[in-house]
Amino acid sequence: AMIGGNGILVSELIQSAQRAIPNVSIHVFDTKGAPVFEPRGPAPAPNTLPAAVRATLADATRTAAGELIHRPVLNEPRCHECHDAKAALRGVLAIELDATRAEQHRDEILGVVLTDAFEQVMTAKKTELLDGYFAELKERVPSIRDVAVYDSSGSLTFGSSPSGPSEPWTAVLESAMKPGIKPHTVEIEGMKLRIVPMPLEKRCIACHEEAGGPVRGALVVSLAPLVAGGASAELEGVIDTSLRTIMMSALGRLVTRYLATVSDTKATRQLRLYDAEGRLYYDAIAVPTPPQAVAAALATQRGMVSHDGNNSLTVVVPLLNEPRCQTCHGDDQPVRGAIEIRASTDRAARARQEAVSNAVRFGILTVLIVFVLLWFALKRIVVDPVKRIGELADEIGQGNLTATEVRDAGPSGDEVARLGTRMNEMVRGLRAKLHLEKFVSKGTAEAARGAASGNIAFTREGVRTTCTVLFTDIRGFTAFSEHVEPEKVVGMLNRMLEAQAAVVEKFGGDIDKFVGDELMAVFHGDDGPSRAVQCAVEMIYAVEKARDGEEAIAVGAGIAYGDVVYGAIGSEQRMDFTVIGDVVNTGARLCSRAAASEVLVSAPVFENVGTLEDILFERVEPLLLKGKSEPLDTYRAASTRMSQQRGNS
Repeated sequence: AMIGGNGILVSELIQSAQRAIPNVSIHVFDTKGAPVFEPRGPAPAPNTLPAAVRATLADATRTAAGELIHRPVLNEPRCHECHDAKAALRGVLAIELDATRAEQHRDEILGVVLTDAFEQVMTAKKTELLDGYFAELKERVPSIRDVAVYDSSGSLTFGSSPSGPSEPWTAVLESAMKPGIKPHTVEIEGMKLRIVPMPLEKRCIACHEEAGGPVRGALVVSLAPLVAGGASAELEGVIDTSLRTIMMSALGRLVTRYLATVSDTKATRQLRLYDAEGRLYYDAIAVPTPPQAVAAALATQRGMVSHDGNNSLTVVVPLLNEPRCQTCHGDDQPVRGAIEIRASTDRAARARQEAVSNAVRFGILTVLIVFVLLWFALKRIVVDPVKRIGELADEIGQGNLTATEVRDAGPSGDEVARLGTRMNEMVRGLRAKLHLEKFVSKGTAEAARGAASGNIAFTREGVRTTCTVLFTDIRGFTAFSEHVEPEKVVGMLNRMLEAQAAVVEKFGGDIDKFVGDELMAVFHGDDGPSRAVQCAVEMIYAVEKARDGEEAIAVGAGIAYGDVVYGAIGSEQRMDFTVIGDVVNTGARLCSRAAASEVLVSAPVFENVGTLEDILFERVEPLLLKGKSEPLDTYRAASTRMSQQRGNS
């Protein structure tokens, strides 16, 4: 669209694209960063306009305040092709001239302003307007006598010649067509002429192929002398006439380009163009402040991409001044502007944020579900079994070996199941050990535990020690068992032995073994004789309480004290941890000689007992025991308190 040179079409194309893509805005900037092809905004309220602009729009008359002039741009009949015929104005031109500079540099400024106006009309391919334009200049600006354009051969192309053919005039034209000649002023035959050579630019070659040289022609202005202060009026008239002619091209870019050229002469302090509704169309003096990305793209001639947080994405692409563009834009600039495309990313950002939020929610939900499933799985597989193992360990620690074993334990399961298996095996082992300890003495059990822990060397040599040995035997058992059923015999025997065992436990003795109806107990320590005697005496009465009325059952007891060998007796496969020695034999022989409910003790026992409150000792006839070469001093022990209780009962 831009190659065709139709700015209106370009503007419509941009607006159409923005309507098709609602979230995208498109802006085009010129080489100075000023926006072009922008849609017209709403008309400003009259009270917001500068007073002079408002007055000019209302009265359609020129106003002046000092050097600031507001000229109406009338809607002439020739303008009705583009403008509403009912409108009186096309706009307002606000111009503030520097009268001093306009007067001091009159020739130079007029040459630049007129030449640029000519080139803008040529660029618009409106050559039919040029003769009328030059004629209007002569009419409206009396100090300009003639304006003419000559081709490279010196032939008059547009306007009217300020002089007829003459040798000086011909020489001036020939000189102007030479390469490198700059604009200058000459006087010929009393005329002041401003001559502006026009180089053959690339954009001009298509129309000036016949030029055949570096210059395509020259513009010549014939100037009349100025009256005092006439330079400002002259320049005002030239600008106004030129502007109205250029506007006939219907190309806004040519209008702004011309006003920019006028501003570059430094002859104006203010130069603004307003449309018919008071909108500011162009300010030639103001320095545009383009967006940073646009300024960077124009300076570096490279595209720019910038992000405004999560709200927008901006892409700026410089419009390079390609050869095909130089017909309208010349070849003096590497770029002809920049295009900015700003896309709102709010919707994408919201969609992305929503997707992220959904992903986070889904992730959290997934983690929670996995956590719950893992929790139930771990609770069933690990936590509950471990908890049960812990509870079982606590119960075992408290001595409760009847606790329920760990369920779902097995040697082929996981580590927890195998741990449960080991705990179950340990419980069974402890139960077996507990039951086994009932069949052995405490000394045997302690020796076994010491050997298992490594604290005691479990050897078969034995250990010499001093202790008290107590033997009891049930009197009348043989006769009883002959006429009573075996089951009752066993029941009676267990009851009698249970009563005796309780008394042994009471006095700190250790039951070494049961042999039929006989009991052997060992008492360690210096007070062993005293405890053994008390135990034996109380066992007599405990058995009497435990028997049924029909049972003529009693026990006899023998007690000996002295050195024994304490240790393991037997083979490696089967041992008995007990005490052996003469003292043991003596205790057994005394028991066999004791009558029912009688307690016989050896002299060492009597000598080490000391004084007991309710125990009386009676010396009996020395006994010749089996295995002894001499009779053994023997004493009978009895409880006065229990004898009295028996008599009362």
